[in-house]
Amino acid sequence: MQKLRGLADPERWRPFMTRRYCTLYAGVLTLLVSGTLYGLSAYTPALKDQLHFSQGEITLIATFGNIGLYVGFLMGKLYDTLGVKWTCAVAGTMVCSGYFCAWIVVAGHIDAGYWWLMAIFYLIIGQGNWGLYLATLTVNMRNFDKEDRGKVAGLLAAAFGLSSGMFTLIYAVFFSETDNVAGYILFTAIVVALAVIVAVLVMRPEVPVAPPAADPEKVAEEEEKISIIQSRDEEVPGLGGKTEQPGTLATLDFYLVFVPFIFAAGAGLLVINNLGEVVRSLDGGSLEKNLYVAGLSVLGCIGRFTVGSLSDRLVKKGVTRAYWLVLCLIMFAISHLAFWIFTERWMIPFVALITGLAYGGFFAVVPILISLYFGFTHFGKNNSCAALAPAIGSFGFNNLASMFYDRNKEGDAEHCFGGDCWSTIFMVTGFLCVVGAGITFFLAWRRKHFLQ
Repeated sequence: MQKLRGLADPERWRPFMTRRYCTLYAGVLTLLVSGTLYGLSAYTPALKDQLHFSQGEITLIATFGNIGLYVGFLMGKLYDTLGVKWTCAVAGTMVCSGYFCAWIVVAGHIDAGYWWLMAIFYLIIGQGNWGLYLATLTVNMRNFDKEDRGKVAGLLAAAFGLSSGMFTLIYAVFFSETDNVAGYILFTAIVVALAVIVAVLVMRPEVPVAPPAADPEKVAEEEEKISIIQSRDEEVPGLGGKTEQPGTLATLDFYLVFVPFIFAAGAGLLVINNLGEVVRSLDGGSLEKNLYVAGLSVLGCIGRFTVGSLSDRLVKKGVTRAYWLVLCLIMFAISHLAFWIFTERWMIPFVALITGLAYGGFFAVVPILISLYFGFTHFGKNNSCAALAPAIGSFGFNNLASMFYDRNKEGDAEHCFGGDCWSTIFMVTGFLCVVGAGITFFLAWRRKHFLQ
């Protein structure tokens, strides 16, 4: 009973109601509605049938969404210039307007014969999603100390990854029976708008405040903390000096992160964007497809939070964060090469779940490495440069997959059935992930004396 009274004591929870924690809570809420683009494969089969698009056109729509999601120079510059409030406002407006325009097309209010129109709308949605992710991640990583950044980044990335699973389940329960894609898209636009309003009102960077002047020692101690916080945003840990954008792009370390990121993100997005069509090709049903998409999202959430938290803990024992990238790429390689060898329906859950874990873990570690290697002075732009990797990987792997898919179709058939539709692309991604694992291992060895 005494323990319960302790839990009810307001003073016990006061440290968790400060500005930085309120910003973190608002950030989690925002990211729970910002990863909806990852759930696209849950309704692309219905979208494909309703709008009479080919698999290649559906793939291009998803690819444009991924390009918008990861080509984030404008959002990085916007955040570095105007801060979290205006970035969230602009990004949220883009997401809502993109979904609203897509709803107009799917609902039949304008001609749906132009696939490129939907591609542009999903490009806008992706760009807005990236803006929300970048603003939320950056402000919260600035608000917390280096020792907690792995947990913070993992929690936020987990919320972002869980978003697609949550919205996939909503689609499966309330919209899939009638293939009401238009209603689902409109619902998504409204929910995102409400969450963004909360983000704009609540999320703020924390400014350290010195205690009263009555205690000179505490004042001096707090001033020292403030100077450390300010300097950690300017110095490049382990390298020294201020981080400038040209210097970041000129370093070998950036490309040792960037190139494996292309392979890992491309392999992950191949599964995320095409999972629904893979299930259909191997004679799976709609319920099966939705379960796999939701499961991938949940495992992605677990991967992001677990890897982020463990990287904080194990770095103190000499396991640098770069080794987590090696592990994630090995997981990608094993699952994709296994699916290439055994392209059967029973392999789909294995590929989906391992991909979710590896993809989530990779996205939890990369922004931490960017902040540690290159500092916070231009974190928005640096992270946006790194985020070009998923855009390149998505464009390359998804279009290659579409080419193999169309090549294995029978005549003028709309759909391709059988393992041959997908086996070749999984062989390619599997071997590239092996190469990526070798590159990240070299990065970990190169940085072995910089225990971060």
